[in-house]
Amino acid sequence: MPNVPMNDPLMWEWLSSDSIDVNQELLNEPGDNVFNFGTGPFSLEPGETQRFSMCILFGDNLNDLVLNAETSTRILEADYRFAQPPSKPKVTAVPGDNRVTLYWDTRAQESIDPLTQLKDFQGYKIYRSRDPKFSDVFKITDGNGVPFLGEPLFDSNKGKYAQFDLNDSLSGFHPIEYTGRGVKYFLGNNTGLVHEYVDSTVTNGIRYYYAVVSYDGGSLVTGKELPPTECQAVIIQDPITGELKFESNTVEVVPGPRPSGIIDAGSEVGIRKVKGISTGKISYKVYDSKAVRDGSVFEIEFTDAAKYNVKNSTGITEKFTAKDTVFVNLSSQNILSTNVVVRDASGNVIPPSKYNLSTTTGKIKGVKPGDLPGGQDFEIYYQYYPVYQSNLINSEDANPSFDGIRLFVQNDTLNIDRKNSGWLPGRFNNFRDFVIWVPRTVSPAAPHLPADLDFRLEFTSIDTTADGKFKVPGDTVISQPLNRPIVCPFKIIITTTDSMLARKADYFIFEGITATRNNGRWDLGENIIFFPRVRQGIRTAYQIDFTAPAGLIVYPKAGDTYVLNTIKPFKKGDQYLFKTTGEKYDKSFAKSGLDNIYVVPNPYVAFSDAEDPAKLPNRRGEQQIQFRNLPKECTIRIYTIAGELVETLKKNDETSMLSWNLLSYEGQRIAYGVYVYHVDAPGIGEKIGRFAVIK
Repeated sequence: MPNVPMNDPLMWEWLSSDSIDVNQELLNEPGDNVFNFGTGPFSLEPGETQRFSMCILFGDNLNDLVLNAETSTRILEADYRFAQPPSKPKVTAVPGDNRVTLYWDTRAQESIDPLTQLKDFQGYKIYRSRDPKFSDVFKITDGNGVPFLGEPLFDSNKGKYAQFDLNDSLSGFHPIEYTGRGVKYFLGNNTGLVHEYVDSTVTNGIRYYYAVVSYDGGSLVTGKELPPTECQAVIIQDPITGELKFESNTVEVVPGPRPSGIIDAGSEVGIRKVKGISTGKISYKVYDSKAVRDGSVFEIEFTDAAKYNVKNSTGITEKFTAKDTVFVNLSSQNILSTNVVVRDASGNVIPPSKYNLSTTTGKIKGVKPGDLPGGQDFEIYYQYYPVYQSNLINSEDANPSFDGIRLFVQNDTLNIDRKNSGWLPGRFNNFRDFVIWVPRTVSPAAPHLPADLDFRLEFTSIDTTADGKFKVPGDTVISQPLNRPIVCPFKIIITTTDSMLARKADYFIFEGITATRNNGRWDLGENIIFFPRVRQGIRTAYQIDFTAPAGLIVYPKAGDTYVLNTIKPFKKGDQYLFKTTGEKYDKSFAKSGLDNIYVVPNPYVAFSDAEDPAKLPNRRGEQQIQFRNLPKECTIRIYTIAGELVETLKKNDETSMLSWNLLSYEGQRIAYGVYVYHVDAPGIGEKIGRFAVIK
């Protein structure tokens, strides 16, 4: 039956039948079979549509096949309303020297299960394999001995599995078994969530495949009990070309050091405070140095005490191919509508009236046909918020990453900054000091409340005249409990760098020493009590006590200064700024690294650990040796010991390694023996070395 799919009578016979003849010829002969699917008969009116279901079943054995068939039947009978796993996170991998850094977003945590209508996300697991099918990951078998669940990466250095779950009431094995499987899902140990992971159990030069899978917590609702579901870890391999296609949660990476001469990206001057008095810490971590844009300026602004935006004020320019009146995705979301410029391929500015820009989702289309003709290339410049309305202020690693970096924000709780409070250097006296803030209510009318103010107390003079008055008086304030004026030998001002700067502090003196009470001046041992009125109303904030040391007392001289500083939380309107610096390439630094170039393995004996597994069964992967510690750009020429050219390799990438498949430039397998290699790095230098091949 040649060209069976074109045999219309036979196709009609097969597809219109309500059963399949299991004894037909094509089901009893091996071959490259073609699947044919049909349903019906049924009629369709013009414009009418009908849905039909199709299921292809596989199993490791008959029992597994039957279980899969039962599961498929339950899904069909439930009208496809079944629990679904959380969305797949978007994962990025960055190779390093004997390490791989993974980082991912939080989209999975916002997933809503269509069956329960709940956000039931529970955690992440990391899988690692040298096989793109992750076949060696699914080690956990069900009760029938069929591989069913994946085992996360085990970090032998830490003695822990790479599994991270919510710190909540769910942990350990889920109470609900998988129907017919006799196995339960392990939910984790309440480790708390992370969004980055460093795998330091890798070997340089070996190709690894990673997947970060998200899973939910199932359902424990009476009558609706469900075991957890986990998103898939899929890498699709073309059976002919071997090309791999990755899902958003899967990556391929070969660890190794950066090319010699590379100076990693960073910040020009760190994160600088532009406006505000908060003492919270803001920092960022560079995950992928080569993704950091040089000269980009980012502004951080708090729109609320616990919410902030990060704005790329430099802006970016990108190209897109229009689809006329159909939206096209741009690379960024949360775009500022101001300063947007769209140009055609000739550089002509497109009027805003001709395009519709969705600033929230980052999409653009023409307003009417022909405004942005389909298939034509355009260029757009815009500013955007890589982090928008984030409320992560406890150093969480869940902010969106951008340009290879991620922002971390740590808020402070208003309190006394004891580390940075006290006498300034150069003081003459030996007074002992004690600062008090009692976070409790003494009385309903006078609660102790901290104030986000800093103070400086500077002595004018402690010397007195014959009548007991200070020679150089300082502040005059009210004393308690007598409510009378009292003169101090010091002045206290506010040093907070905002509108309060240099104002006289609000404070009173509590004359608690009977012997010196009502003498009209401050005496050692009397309490200095602050009650800032501008910030909080008249409420006690802090108290400073100066007491005499044992033995000789040394009194202050004019200029002795004491500071009381506070740590302060973020406020609405606080602003910060930082500017990134991209990678630099230093040829002089690269030249010093030429002596570190070497070949792995050397000698090559039959195989190399870096060789990838074969794409077909019963075959070996392609042979290879690797040249290591190379500069960014170079040419490698390989010669026999007699000086005959064997192969020429060229490199111009961001890695420090280059592989060779042991084939000559004529495509022939090389013979065993000793070979000489010559590395030529333009503008840097040369390196000559040898390696051996033993077959």
